[in-house]
Amino acid sequence: MIYDATELNDEHREKIREELGAPNDMRESLTEGGVRSGWISVSEVSNGFLRPDHLQPENHHARIELRPTGLLLKLSAGDESFVWSVPYHRLAVYRTEGIALHGDGEFIRMDVSQDDDKAFLQKVQDRRNEYLEQFSYR
Repeated sequence: MIYDATELNDEHREKIREELGAPNDMRESLTEGGVRSGWISVSEVSNGFLRPDHLQPENHHARIELRPTGLLLKLSAGDESFVWSVPYHRLAVYRTEGIALHGDGEFIRMDVSQDDDKAFLQKVQDRRNEYLEQFSYR
């Protein structure tokens, strides 16, 4: 679900918490080596994120926060910002020239050039796979 972060209210925060779980506390964050990425440059987004006059993502950046059952992606698009909550069972990760995250009919492509970003995105994939393994019927 995509929310306008400039108008995020308590009802939206509660929906995100129900869908993805509560944010990690400081202790969990430290033991897991961080649960938030730095700002990553965005190369393309689906129409659900932005108004038509903002579809050119020259100066758009995203930050990813890991939650117990999904990820929360914060997109900064000029003077607007958006929050995209994606449960792991709806998330698909594609490695292209950068990386593309798909879910609920939406997507975001990011340019991944720094090693820190690459390591964090590997953590996203690992976390997703660990979550999905608990539902495996082997």
